[in-house]
Amino acid sequence: MSCRSSSSLIGGGRTVLRSGCGTRCTATRTDSIRSGAPPPSSRCADRRGRVPAWAPVRHGGHRVLLTRCAVGDVRRGVVGPNTGRARRRPHRVGIMTATASDALDLATGNARFLLSVLARTRGQDYREHRGFAVMTGSRLVRVLVLGPDPSAADLAEIGRLVAGAPDQVVVEDPYSVVDGSPWGLTSRPLPVMIRPPAPLPESHLEVTPVVTPEQVAVAERVIIDGFPLPGFTAGETFTPALLDVAGVRLFLVQRDGDVAGACMSVVDNGIGGLYWVTTLPAHRSQGVGRALMHGVLGGADVPYTLSSATAGKPLYDSLGFEAVASATWWTRPEG
Repeated sequence: MSCRSSSSLIGGGRTVLRSGCGTRCTATRTDSIRSGAPPPSSRCADRRGRVPAWAPVRHGGHRVLLTRCAVGDVRRGVVGPNTGRARRRPHRVGIMTATASDALDLATGNARFLLSVLARTRGQDYREHRGFAVMTGSRLVRVLVLGPDPSAADLAEIGRLVAGAPDQVVVEDPYSVVDGSPWGLTSRPLPVMIRPPAPLPESHLEVTPVVTPEQVAVAERVIIDGFPLPGFTAGETFTPALLDVAGVRLFLVQRDGDVAGACMSVVDNGIGGLYWVTTLPAHRSQGVGRALMHGVLGGADVPYTLSSATAGKPLYDSLGFEAVASATWWTRPEG
């Protein structure tokens, strides 16, 4: 039998919900997420001892991500499942704020971490300014806008970086507040999407994490050729140094004995990001992308974000991703 709950506000902007059976779920508001503090852990399992997935509900006027085992009880004013079984399994924080603005900030934070990792593993320069981060290589300048209010000084510096770039330029603006046309750039809108942890069927194809330098080279070639990434060089785009970075993992998927696709997963500060989800041309329209997503997301215990191309959005919609914003990507026209 479920028990009535009480709630109390504790330090760090977290609301702890307690049930009479001792179950605790913690609602972490935006300030504690943005501070970079690790989310608190809780224990909660259903009668079969299964660790629950998360689901979006409303609590206290906030849209939150809540462990699915507690969804029904919270909607009835009760927190937590019947926890009479002695055996319980730990899982990540049970509740997290998930307004569209919060989700966009989390996605941007994940992209920021990835950009720093790519710069470090490629031996390229990485710098952060108040309103943007930038990675500078010999042929590529990549800028990530970090918030909805870049200053005039930020915009002037981005313009200077774009003007001085020798070849490729990418300005990723999750908040769609920058106008890159005066810098000679063209725009492309991409929806930013988020998905709470939830079960998925097992992949019908073999999906394997990359664990050797040789596999890194295979995944790199698949993404360069299949995504595609024109102008990027094999051996320099994804290096074996990525194998030593916690939270960063490349995946390969095989079909009929051949490598058919690849992607990168980045987990940092309690949020996951998917990047360069690729199916090689010879294997398209064969369920390779879906199999890859099932293999990567099926066991995930954190929300995942991604920026979707138009062609991939129906797949992500069907997997439970929801669009939270439309980002603008600015690039220099070819030729």
